Amino acid sequence: MERFTGDGALLVDTYGLRLLRYVTAADEADLLRRLSGTGPLPPPSESVLAPLAHIAQQAAAAAAAPNAAPVRFHLDILGQFQPGLGTSLGTALRRQAGGDVPTLVPDDALTASLVLMLRDIFPLMLLPDDPWMPGHIRMTTSTFRHPERETFESAVAADPDLARLFPPTLSRPTQQPLFIYRSTGAGGTTQLELLPDLLLGAAWARARATNREDIGAVAEELAAVVDVVRRAARDEPVKVPVLVAFTGLLPDAIERVELPYGIVRPVAPHERSLAPQAIEGNLSHTVAEGDTVVVSYAGDLLLETEVPYRLRGVIMRASDALPDWPTNMRAFDDVQSNIDTTRLAALLAGTSEAPLILVPTWRLTFDPLGSGPMIGWNDPRALPGLAPRRLTRAVADDVAELARAISRQRRPDFDVALRRTLSGMTSRGDPSDALVDLVIGWENLFGSDRGELRFRISAAIAWILGADAADREQLQAQAMKIYDDRSKILHGSAPRPEQIQESLAAAREITVRLLRALFTERRDILALTTASARSKAVILGGSPVE
Repeated sequence: MERFTGDGALLVDTYGLRLLRYVTAADEADLLRRLSGTGPLPPPSESVLAPLAHIAQQAAAAAAAPNAAPVRFHLDILGQFQPGLGTSLGTALRRQAGGDVPTLVPDDALTASLVLMLRDIFPLMLLPDDPWMPGHIRMTTSTFRHPERETFESAVAADPDLARLFPPTLSRPTQQPLFIYRSTGAGGTTQLELLPDLLLGAAWARARATNREDIGAVAEELAAVVDVVRRAARDEPVKVPVLVAFTGLLPDAIERVELPYGIVRPVAPHERSLAPQAIEGNLSHTVAEGDTVVVSYAGDLLLETEVPYRLRGVIMRASDALPDWPTNMRAFDDVQSNIDTTRLAALLAGTSEAPLILVPTWRLTFDPLGSGPMIGWNDPRALPGLAPRRLTRAVADDVAELARAISRQRRPDFDVALRRTLSGMTSRGDPSDALVDLVIGWENLFGSDRGELRFRISAAIAWILGADAADREQLQAQAMKIYDDRSKILHGSAPRPEQIQESLAAAREITVRLLRALFTERRDILALTTASARSKAVILGGSPVE
């Protein structure tokens, strides 16, 4: 680890190496030598360090005041347009150091105004991340005071689709606010004055996710972001990327796994910075063969997928309460369904003795109108008994095939079974809760609103999994005992803990075998649309009928 001396420590702590490289226009090796006190920078680069150190000292003093905001909140000056400089201070310092500032302004007036804002606020994007809000940029003051803001607002007003969603509220203060539903699962009122922040932040998030943290890449993504919003405003089909990280499985010589709704691949080194720092750390597990597997709590596998992006504006009045989320704006449900399908495919590719458990850790949705990166995360450290394993190429191919089968056949009438299986296999800390979940899944597959469920469900399981009459008899007896233990739990006479553990282990084994058989060998049963029809077809045999 580098040891910084003198003003080097202050500069690195305040600005980070990423911003210092940009403003000094210096080679990283030369910059590190200068900051550690072992060599100077070229005079043009050296000349910008004194003003940077002065700003850092002022920010540190301001942050030291009682109840003051952190240092990063006092660095807006780097991105604010200065009339005397014709640009921001951060950009002016880069030019002073001899660095170039690309300004390829597009023909489109709206995008051009954003690119000119980007030129000046780009140094703010390079500041160190807030550990709780990775990628969030403080630039509202800089964009609001920028001379290009009026040009931007005029361009929006001249665009019939965008003007409908983003009216000029300051010029028409009596206008009712417009609530914008977004198919990513978010929504809210968006003032025109804040729109540049949203679009610039979205462009930075997309460039950063592809490891292109230069101003030219952000400008390219900015044009793409504007195009997405315009197409969505016109109700044209358009999609935005979603990244979902998983822990629990360590990829072993795997570059990518093709799924019907995207790809799964190893997390790239630069993508680890996208994860919230709250879920840093590793988990190790030694499998029966003696191999020790170490995974990151933040995730080692990444699902790349997309979500249809739609916008719907509704005028809100003071007395209005928000209605239910529009059904045609629930594309985020499809993302969750794909996550569940991936996790279920992994479970079915494993065994009850060596389960392949995928745990989603963080999700990044590239919503152009999100206030900063739209990131959600779960802490996998709270899950019971997570035992990491390797994901080999052969197993990954099996997971892909199962994901295709599940994706083709999944329907709402047995979705409860799939969700309860995931819950009972991966997330329930109490064995009683896990057992109840798994049996609810059986009922969703083979139950009925009439008759004796215990016999019906156990017989259906036995007929699907049993190899012969003796095997079926044993399986039915085992399934009936599990069902009885579940009923005792629900009715307040729970069996002994060791008996619950025994039934849970058996239920997990049966459930994995059962779902794998249904999705691969007995697709005819899943084609039936009620649990009653499914169990009847299995027990009576012959051609399944509704």
